[in-house]
Amino acid sequence: MTAIETTVEPRTRPPEGQTFILEPRFDRPLHPLSTSTWLPIHARTLGAVMRRFGLPIDGFDERVFLGRVYGRMIPMFDRGRDGSEPPAWLMRLLLRLAPPMRRRLAASLAYDGDAPIQALLDGWDRRGREAAARRTAELRDVDLHAMTDTDLAHHLDTALDHIEAVADSHFELSLAGVYIPTGRLGLLVQELFGWEPADVITLVAGYGVASTEHGLAIDRLAGRLGPDVIRDALADPDVLRGQPAVDEYLAVHGHRLNVDLARPTEAEDLEQVADHLRRLGATPPERRDPKVDAHDAERRALAVITDPADRARFESTLELARQGRPYGDETEATTLEALTLVRSVALQASRRFTRDGRLDREDDVWLLELSELQAALRSATTAAPDLADRRREFAWAMANPAPLHLGPAPVPPPSLEVVPRRHRSTVGAILWAMAAASPAVATSPDDDILRGEAASPGRTEGTVRVIRDMAEFDRIQAGDIVVCPTTAAAWSPIFGVIAGLVTEHGGLLSHPAILAREYGLPAVLGIPDATHRLVDGARVEIDGSAGSVTPL
Repeated sequence: MTAIETTVEPRTRPPEGQTFILEPRFDRPLHPLSTSTWLPIHARTLGAVMRRFGLPIDGFDERVFLGRVYGRMIPMFDRGRDGSEPPAWLMRLLLRLAPPMRRRLAASLAYDGDAPIQALLDGWDRRGREAAARRTAELRDVDLHAMTDTDLAHHLDTALDHIEAVADSHFELSLAGVYIPTGRLGLLVQELFGWEPADVITLVAGYGVASTEHGLAIDRLAGRLGPDVIRDALADPDVLRGQPAVDEYLAVHGHRLNVDLARPTEAEDLEQVADHLRRLGATPPERRDPKVDAHDAERRALAVITDPADRARFESTLELARQGRPYGDETEATTLEALTLVRSVALQASRRFTRDGRLDREDDVWLLELSELQAALRSATTAAPDLADRRREFAWAMANPAPLHLGPAPVPPPSLEVVPRRHRSTVGAILWAMAAASPAVATSPDDDILRGEAASPGRTEGTVRVIRDMAEFDRIQAGDIVVCPTTAAAWSPIFGVIAGLVTEHGGLLSHPAILAREYGLPAVLGIPDATHRLVDGARVEIDGSAGSVTPL
């Protein structure tokens, strides 16, 4: 019997027959203020970008069940009653014959070839990056304490508009920089060499510099502070306050959230910085530079290409795929920095509402819906709702694991074979990348060796450290094998010191796979219930090339 059948009230069930997938990048349950702020922005911007690139997708349906975020993609001609897309044979006909489908696919032709993709990347480099950072800084530096409640509500509206604009850029550049170039490379090497997706990921590993920048920044910070300051900071993190090197580090990396508005940033909580520095006290096993494997794979490919035209196609496609790798993680960090603007307003509002008696305690603000926060700021007579049920529901969600999906078993993304050939350069490439990123859940027999997705090569052994969310980072020691549901961008700093990674979710192009490869870290993904099957403190060997985890 599943958790959904034994623990959930009927009102929290998904619509009959529809499959909702757990959103693994949220490493723990989110409060109502976080979900009501981010999920509408995410659904609107990602859906709009998907349609902009000509994908036959009408949007995203994201909901909170069991205190966790679940979602499903809404295809064009969604069958509604059971939430599934039409069968492949019918989808093939619709894509070729149905006028709405043909109009949607026609949009993808605007992105054919390298030039349109390069133009989007160049636009971010020339204008977008600096403009987004400047606007976030301007809004962050506003004196919220001096504002009236009404002014604070207007500031919140302005911040939300900015977050939505930055999120749109993030999803656009993730498709243009990562999904389309990587998918085109995948289709090309499959055509030329018959290579598998894992070989494609190897070709671009080591080029996602934005993925590793946070961890490298901590290394640089440790070098500038020196052992004496670090030793004092481990006893009292306030020692770090006012240190020029720390201020410079926090200016770049200290104002980010993992969508969870209730979690303090590093700039607010210097214990997080001290904890990063603590883990640098020991050195994990040496790792192979992922670019070594990438260049070896490139040489193998070039050695078998005899046609000059094929060689030129391969080289240009590979170059753009490598160039585009950083844009997804970089713009995600930009979006998460902008999202802290909502946290700042909520903190200011929580103090006011507690003083005037509308909230019992300041941390109750995270239990409000965004619309309730906005209404309370606009009218001093607006009473806060009774939050007792929400508080109990959140506590239950924190104490109970969430199933990987609700409703019928999930189906893989549609095959690119349904896409007309002239649209495969964009739509087909995205579908290839979506399939590679889709959560892989391996079947693992009840024996000693656990098997999953061979996500990042290498073999190592270490101590299991079961980590279910960022709040447990202080338990991680250098050289540990971290076992977790999945990872998110904010997990990057731990990758520089751990020895290996095991997750319950993730495909070859998923976030934990990308991070592990960029750090040269052996990783096995998609092992069902790994956080319960592997015991904290036990010794294991992981083989990221074979996709196995063996107790020692």
